[in-house]
Amino acid sequence: MIPPSHPPKNVTHVAHPAPHIEELAVTNSFGMPSAEPAVWQGEVKKVLESCKGKLVVVSVTATTAGGTGEKEVVGQFAALAGMVRRAGAHAVELNLSCPNVAAGEGGEVYADPRLCGRIVDEVRQEVGGSYPVLLKSGYLPDSAPLVEETCTG
Repeated sequence: MIPPSHPPKNVTHVAHPAPHIEELAVTNSFGMPSAEPAVWQGEVKKVLESCKGKLVVVSVTATTAGGTGEKEVVGQFAALAGMVRRAGAHAVELNLSCPNVAAGEGGEVYADPRLCGRIVDEVRQEVGGSYPVLLKSGYLPDSAPLVEETCTG
């Protein structure tokens, strides 16, 4: 939740009526690494075809463990977000807290607001400023630094 004292700039809040449960479907795929991009991009196209009129959001993450440098992490997020847009998804979710199965896997990107800001900036350059970008974060006792780095531009 965004603290009221730190409202993000350039963010539009729209009230929507709660969907009826029969109108809502969520699919989540667990497992890393994922299939090659050509495979999941084809799956996105199939989902779009079978779910006409529904919002399709694709979540991406980067390889963050094993000595992967910040520049490579930022580049991976941007490249994957671009692939998601080109596959036709309506929005991309940047999973900044994955992987999160075992300690030391590298799923702590969300804890570095400066890095998150760099990721969002690069993703915005790749997908364009009007394409919806969602951020998935782990628990932060103070989310203000993350909000300031990623939502104020």
